[in-house]
Amino acid sequence: MLTFTKGELVYFFNNHQSDVLNILFKNITHLGEWIGGSILFFILLFFFKYKYSILFLICILVSSLSSQFLKRVVYPNEQRPSALYEDLNEIEDVKKNKQFSFPSGHTTAAFTIFSFLAFA
Repeated sequence: MLTFTKGELVYFFNNHQSDVLNILFKNITHLGEWIGGSILFFILLFFFKYKYSILFLICILVSSLSSQFLKRVVYPNEQRPSALYEDLNEIEDVKKNKQFSFPSGHTTAAFTIFSFLAFA
């Protein structure tokens, strides 16, 4: 990452994709969405204190609402890389969104989850 620009990295990874990596990507990306949060919620609910699961749910809801507010109200015109790099190879069954890039929902979720775990 120190020797390439952001655009060069996008094209590098796009040109080195494979069927196995595409399947892996499509499945792992869902862990940063509601599936991963749900799994962690139920682990907290059944194996740890009840209050942690409720607090986790509140943290996820607040961060998700904050992220969506920022994406749609404060930064509605921030484009995703797919809007800038029109000639990228398509990946089957992957929708290429073109707007609402900032803040990243996956990054917001990861920060919320790991901050919660650190404090809990």
